[in-house]
Amino acid sequence: MNKPLTGIKVVECTFFVAGPSAGMNLADWGAEVIKVEPVYGEPGHRRDEQGNIEVRDEYFNVYNRKKRGIALNTKDPRGKEILGRILEDADVFLTSYRPSALEKMGLDWDTLHRKYPGLVYAALTGFGDEGPERDNPGFDTVAFWARSGLMQDIIDRGNNVLIPPVAFGDLACGAVLAGAIGTALFNRERTGIADRVSLSLYGLALYSLSYLVFDVQTGGSYPMSRLEPALPMMASFKCRDGKWFYMANVDHEKHYGDLMRLLGREDLIQDERYKSRTAAQKNRTEFIRILDAEFAKYDRDTCLEILRKADIAHSTINHVEDNLKDPQALANSYLLPMYMRDGSTPLVPSTPLRFGSSEMDDMGMGPLLGEDTKEVLMKYGYSDDELDMLAAEKVIAGIKDVTD
Repeated sequence: MNKPLTGIKVVECTFFVAGPSAGMNLADWGAEVIKVEPVYGEPGHRRDEQGNIEVRDEYFNVYNRKKRGIALNTKDPRGKEILGRILEDADVFLTSYRPSALEKMGLDWDTLHRKYPGLVYAALTGFGDEGPERDNPGFDTVAFWARSGLMQDIIDRGNNVLIPPVAFGDLACGAVLAGAIGTALFNRERTGIADRVSLSLYGLALYSLSYLVFDVQTGGSYPMSRLEPALPMMASFKCRDGKWFYMANVDHEKHYGDLMRLLGREDLIQDERYKSRTAAQKNRTEFIRILDAEFAKYDRDTCLEILRKADIAHSTINHVEDNLKDPQALANSYLLPMYMRDGSTPLVPSTPLRFGSSEMDDMGMGPLLGEDTKEVLMKYGYSDDELDMLAAEKVIAGIKDVTD
């Protein structure tokens, strides 16, 4: 895969998944990403009962792969000065700290833009830059799922609220923000102006729910029932063997007759209640029950063959673990092994966006706490003695010998 961001330097001050995943994408695309952690480590690390960072630490490693790691106490003026030196030749500052914390630390947009006018500033928040909740903590389960309506309105009516998948919204935000950073860098090259880029979990969730937002203003009501789909041939079905599939036919008139013929229901081809999309939508509950009964006569493989012959978009409804052996995922290198420090090799989702060739390189690893502190800071003029003193006074952490 081509690396279009080779030569770009990113300084990242982020926690958990959303911000780190933006930096992860930038690193995958060739940027040098310097992950700045507190001297005690960011809270996204997996820790044992004694509070020590575990050797495997898989979640941190996945979302911080290919980054260089330094550990600074930015509350100490000397730590803040170190960060300032690193920012002098950086292209991007990426942060997910709360706005008030950034202002207190002197890492807000106005302050950094005055000091480093060529620095692209990328900020990720839970609820946005303005409003009464701008400084509220906003994990994806809170700001993306719960606040937006996703958690309650995309379930089958009558069930409890959805149990959201952890980090789903985080990763979506990270991907969008990484793309926006690339756009800001392009604009800087074109105009010489470095801009501020901002994104919130809540804002992206509402954007992702655009169809529903429009629909509730024109008579739509959520949560819906499976028997009342948005389109009459767009629903899930259970087969004779207990397996499920999803059918998404958005061109009703084109495929309706073929599907009825393949299901052996020629008697319904000219039925005025179902042959047009408008009529079928009006009678969708009865129509779905008819399809339920027909698909329940066959095992899933046979149902899928019927849909293939009718040229209707469809997919098996899988469990997450099914993807680990999915030939489509493996053929496209969507899942690749990560060689963990404990010797395990779990499959890890790779960046789905490719530049040029779809061939992916090694997944890399996330840095140990402060793994690159000494090597990075020596390039900014710090001597061994200075680094040893700063480490002893807990201004920096994780220094190690630099080997040729």
